[in-house]
Amino acid sequence: MDRDDERILFGQDLHGPIHPALDSDLGQWKMSLQKLLDLKADVLCEGHFGVYRPAAEVERYIRSYLER
Repeated sequence: MDRDDERILFGQDLHGPIHPALDSDLGQWKMSLQKLLDLKADVLCEGHFGVYRPAAEVERYIRSYLER
């Protein structure tokens, strides 16, 4: 959502769960995270872990999962 010169991303469960028993596709998950990064959000409202801002902190949070 773009509002007042900020891009706000609402993301739930960015962290997963990623597990073979759930038939998770690690490649698709990583592609989804990259798409979220490409949105260049200024604010991330992550359902379990709170609100992240500014944009550099949003990027750091999402990249932390890509690098695992």
